[in-house]
Amino acid sequence: MISLLLLGLSAHAAPHGSETATLVFHDRVDAFDDVERELADSVGGSWGSVGFRIALESRGYTDTLLPATSDLTWPDPLSQTITGSSGHHEVNVNFTVVAQITFTLFGVPGSYDVWSRSLTLSGRSDFNGLLLPGSAPSSVTAQEGGAVLASYSTIWDPDPDLRIWFDIDVAPRVTSTFAGHRIESGDAFFTHPDEIALHPVPEIAPRSLNLDTGYVGQLNSVLDAVISPWVTACYYGAYVPICLDLDVDLPITLVNLLEDREFGKAYLRFPLPILRLDRNAYYFGEHEVGASESHQIAITNNGDLDLEVWTDLEGDSAFEVLQDRVVVDDRGTSFLEVTYTPRQAGTHEAELVLLTNDPEQPEVIYVLTGVAVDPPEPEPEPEPEEPEESEQGNFVDSGRSDFSARTCGCSTQAKGSSLGLIAILGVMALLGRRRRIDIG
Repeated sequence: MISLLLLGLSAHAAPHGSETATLVFHDRVDAFDDVERELADSVGGSWGSVGFRIALESRGYTDTLLPATSDLTWPDPLSQTITGSSGHHEVNVNFTVVAQITFTLFGVPGSYDVWSRSLTLSGRSDFNGLLLPGSAPSSVTAQEGGAVLASYSTIWDPDPDLRIWFDIDVAPRVTSTFAGHRIESGDAFFTHPDEIALHPVPEIAPRSLNLDTGYVGQLNSVLDAVISPWVTACYYGAYVPICLDLDVDLPITLVNLLEDREFGKAYLRFPLPILRLDRNAYYFGEHEVGASESHQIAITNNGDLDLEVWTDLEGDSAFEVLQDRVVVDDRGTSFLEVTYTPRQAGTHEAELVLLTNDPEQPEVIYVLTGVAVDPPEPEPEPEPEEPEESEQGNFVDSGRSDFSARTCGCSTQAKGSSLGLIAILGVMALLGRRRRIDIG
């Protein structure tokens, strides 16, 4: 659901985010319930009168369903559109007719329930769109009836001298029209199908943009009928039959509803990504030329929609960003790695441009700085010392003088050593001779 169109990141093209939510507007009106009417008429003569009484009753409803989708796109401002889909408007009525014959014969009244009938009228109209002014269609009509749907004929003899003929035709019709007026979403209004509503980014960082959305239209529902009774009565008690005749067409409107209808509110919730950074700059410190150091930038998403971040590095080439794109789960944290590898001494600076689908922060600048110094020069090796000259005119290496004194066999040490050895040998010989004398 997130889309991005970048025409060169160096131009800082902001990514565009979008979210789609489903709407269902529904309204049911019991427009035809508990409706009762009565029709009556009669005709009289010398022997009495004859007529009818007709009771009409209805129950029924209209049902309107308007599914739609709402798209929210950004960056700022948040732009909302609403598109209608397949909906319907239908009407359903149960229409009941009860007919009764009435008469008076020489002052004595009488009646007879001759007929009753229940009729179901239902109509439906399907459409595709929002039913707003300027849309096609902007209104929709469901209807049924208009022709004769029921007829009845009978003959009744309430008295040996009286015969009554009764006929009736019933032609009911129901028509229901719904016309859309507007859609209210938050503080915005849609009064035509191509309208775009603009919403500010919430100041207090919610995890979503929440919109109560309602639909307002006008309902006009009509239930009418044409009732055509015919009554003829003949009295045969006289020398010549005396007949009375009543034949009428009675149009009647039982329901004529015209009212504005406000559909129940639909709750729209658009989750949004919310970018949070601990800081917007980082100083790598001082490093030798050629050394390398990495830094992890923590990117947190405080929203309920995945946060997408694209990177563009501008400035000194001593800096490098290792990821072109980072996706942070809702209410999660991810890391963006940046390295600093200076190739020459001096101060280095670059701007890390973060392009995001956060509608409030489509572009964030993160400043990178560092200082590089040349490595220290190595210490020179010490020069060898000149050899010293001895008393005999020989050159003696002062570093080897002690060793030479122990191993060279110079004349003084050699003479002393020989005399000592001769004395020791003489003493030992003398002691040996004395011992032999003692033994002998």
